[in-house]
Amino acid sequence: RPGTSFEDITAHCIRCGMAPEVEEGEFLEYVNKLIKDRGNAKSVCEMVNGRYICFNHQPISDGGWVSTHEDVTERQLNAARIKYLSRHDALTDLPNRTYFGEEMERAESQVRRGEKLALLCIDLDKFKVINDTYGHGIGDEVLRQVALRLKAGKRDHEIVARMGGDEFMLLVGPVNSAQSVARIAQRILHDLGKPLLADGHEFLIGTSIGIAMAPEDAEDGATLMKHADMALYRAKGEGRRSYRFFKKGMDAAIRQRHKLGVDLRKALGQGQFKLVYRPVLELASNRVSCCEAKLRWQHPERGMLLPGQFMTIAEETGFIPRLSAWALGAACEAARDWPKGVRVALKLSASQITCPRAVENIASVLKATGFDPGRLELEVSEETLSRKTKTKL
Repeated sequence: RPGTSFEDITAHCIRCGMAPEVEEGEFLEYVNKLIKDRGNAKSVCEMVNGRYICFNHQPISDGGWVSTHEDVTERQLNAARIKYLSRHDALTDLPNRTYFGEEMERAESQVRRGEKLALLCIDLDKFKVINDTYGHGIGDEVLRQVALRLKAGKRDHEIVARMGGDEFMLLVGPVNSAQSVARIAQRILHDLGKPLLADGHEFLIGTSIGIAMAPEDAEDGATLMKHADMALYRAKGEGRRSYRFFKKGMDAAIRQRHKLGVDLRKALGQGQFKLVYRPVLELASNRVSCCEAKLRWQHPERGMLLPGQFMTIAEETGFIPRLSAWALGAACEAARDWPKGVRVALKLSASQITCPRAVENIASVLKATGFDPGRLELEVSEETLSRKTKTKL
């Protein structure tokens, strides 16, 4: 009403929650000083009731002042949401690579003060098979549940982030020893190894972890992340479902592994792969009834390589479908001129059996080579069969 004092208006606003979360006297003191100094002021304040109000205070020539109040709640919340999404992963709601990079920069100052930190690089084993077999919708649900387990297992001051794909990172500190970090890694392997249900399908997720310690392995965040990644590659290369600490010399091994991957992509076009055949003796008739085709790589520098020396890299680089298709065609070509009673056996890769066009692809090779389908024996591993694939052979 006309004649109402400013103090009464302020008291009413405070009772309604339309005031900043400060003492009434403090708020009045601020406004009175602003009027006395005849200054301009514009600010956005969060009200006790959750609204955001933009205040614009302007003095006028007759000694009075005008204050306009604009409700900018929706604008502020949208801006806050955009800022949040820029630093968080939309799928799992975990901090993303940008957020984690900022935390790593802050961690460098902790290391300089003498604190010990550990960085754990966490990667799901063969996650691509889940996406390829069950679809990305189920794959996304698996990632969400993995994120929840990682978040539930960490301490309040630790940071877990999704770096992209099926890779996560956990920054732990301060730590006392490598043994305490090893216990954290073992707990993660245990937590993520429990059965996981997604859309009616049960999964047992294997996990590999690479660990780098600061300041022993590195003092800056970028190098620490690189070393943790190297340790992860070692964990994957030595059987997966395990953790490994970074050790000096791993970088040389990683470079060799990378070079082998580059050589692998060239090898097929250069005719470096070959098949050898192991005969299967039928005891009842004492004759060779089948020959199992085995893949070999005649590497120009390393000599003859067995599948165990390069198939993991072939899987990681997505090269297995091409290599498997070549092996099937080469085996059918070679066996076409064998005695009629001798079959050829070939193991199907997981990517071949889970491919929606698996039957068509095999039929196409048989037609191109003119090989009798009755003499082709396809072997499928127990692991592949246990995935409940949609493809029927």
